Amino acid sequence: MNIDLSLINIGNSKGIRLPRAIIEACEFGDVINAQLLKGKLILSSAKKPREGWAQAFKSSNSKPKELIDESANEFDKEDWTW
Repeated sequence: MNIDLSLINIGNSKGIRLPRAIIEACEFGDVINAQLLKGKLILSSAKKPREGWAQAFKSSNSKPKELIDESANEFDKEDWTW
């Protein structure tokens, strides 16, 4: 898809208006990611912090207790009361 958009004045800057169809198709929220690559401006949906972590943890074979037991040291085993 190739769409020509006009630059509009916004104070001392310029901006573009994105049609609603593009915003919805790209799943843009209030914040988007802009990347300049070889003279091209690439806009994409901004990722949310820790996005996908829950799914990645569920798909791993580790369980929380196993993670704690694997990292335990002598202090944890003898001197620490859980």
